[in-house]
Amino acid sequence: TRPAPCASRRPTSSIPRVKGKDDEYSYEVLRLDDVLGIYIGNITDCCQKIGKQAEVCMEHSMLSEDGRIFVVRDLKGNFVSQSWVWRNQSVICFDNIEVPEKSLKKHLLFLLAQDFF
Repeated sequence: TRPAPCASRRPTSSIPRVKGKDDEYSYEVLRLDDVLGIYIGNITDCCQKIGKQAEVCMEHSMLSEDGRIFVVRDLKGNFVSQSWVWRNQSVICFDNIEVPEKSLKKHLLFLLAQDFF
């Protein structure tokens, strides 16, 4: 078993840190030193975690200057979704959108209710 990636090895990133919120959600690109990126797959129940299919994506997001993690939370701080973000020259890609099942049900129903009622 390899040791967990260390975010402190990466002093800079080609992907800017953004952060904001609206009436329902907050979003941010995680800080370079935020160890949450190592555990984001566990939190959102996806394969971006140690020992799973997308371990390399999690490692890239934590170690490469061209990788980051973007997260969306509800106003209570619960995770709504996350995405592995990578850069290749002038292209920034949100490679996936991972949504925990409980979050999907809660927020999707809320959005559908807004559209139909």
